[in-house]
Amino acid sequence: MDGCLLAIDPAYFAMTGGHERSLYRVARKHAGGGGPEGFAISVPTLFEKSNRRP
Repeated sequence: MDGCLLAIDPAYFAMTGGHERSLYRVARKHAGGGGPEGFAISVPTLFEKSNRRP
């Protein structure tokens, strides 16, 4: 996706928990790369990525 931007769903701003926002960002980042089958991420990798500070 050369030069394209992903939109943030307005519901993201209604999320009050940090974990929910973090999981949303991780899923959004990886969702485009899986093709029609979607994407898979292991629980340890998800945990590691969701605990990083931006």
